[in-house]
Amino acid sequence: MKNKIIPIIKTIVFMVITTAVMILLMTLLFYKAEIDEKGIRIGAVITYFITTFIGGFIFGKVNESKKYLFGLMIGAVYFVLLIICSVMFGSGGNMFSGRMAIAMISCLAGGMLGGMISN
Repeated sequence: MKNKIIPIIKTIVFMVITTAVMILLMTLLFYKAEIDEKGIRIGAVITYFITTFIGGFIFGKVNESKKYLFGLMIGAVYFVLLIICSVMFGSGGNMFSGRMAIAMISCLAGGMLGGMISN
């Protein structure tokens, strides 16, 4: 397990950087296109999915077997980080809302799918 900690940390750091870049690009796009709040929520879910897909893919390349489980795990770790950041920055709101469920499903599905196709 110890030899898996460093790849997990590297993957999560890469995912955070990917998220930051995607948020910056979406902010610019949404500002220029004057997208409403619903579009911003959809963009956030897409960002979660793409980021965890990439993370699952990268982490799946590191592992020899059970890649979908490791991808699912990366998606779960990312979702927990989202929860922690939401609470820390005061935007946690209702933790059991439909939006939170959609974010969780998006993170888990993206990570698992990334891990599955990382052959």
